[in-house]
Amino acid sequence: MRSANLIITGGIATFTTLLAIYTSPVKGRELHYWAMNLGLFSSAALASWSFFVTLLIFKSNKLKSQLLLLLGYAGALACSIISGASFGAVYFIMQAEKTTFQSAFQSASIVIIGGYSIALAILAGACIYLHKQKSPVQGA
Repeated sequence: MRSANLIITGGIATFTTLLAIYTSPVKGRELHYWAMNLGLFSSAALASWSFFVTLLIFKSNKLKSQLLLLLGYAGALACSIISGASFGAVYFIMQAEKTTFQSAFQSASIVIIGGYSIALAILAGACIYLHKQKSPVQGA
């Protein structure tokens, strides 16, 4: 199960990193489409690489731990993708209403900050769980 998780997270991490690099140049696209695509792919890449490194650090072969990591990864990936794609909404508001980044960001800040916070909390929870599984319980 650990090797399957490594293949899944590593494959998605590599693929989304390549997509983020591919979508980096604007090349005449509208700014909000560019921001949405780049935010989506770079956020997915960051979440994937984070869980991939977590899998490399904690070498647990327990099925329960691996399932927890896989489910946590799916949740964190979804939150990161939604948060990253929300940058497209920020730039759309900037274009449509001719406002600054700060005022446009206020409209989508709950989704962006909330999504990234949830993804980070999932990753931290998975790391804490795996750390507690790794270290033996010390009695008095």
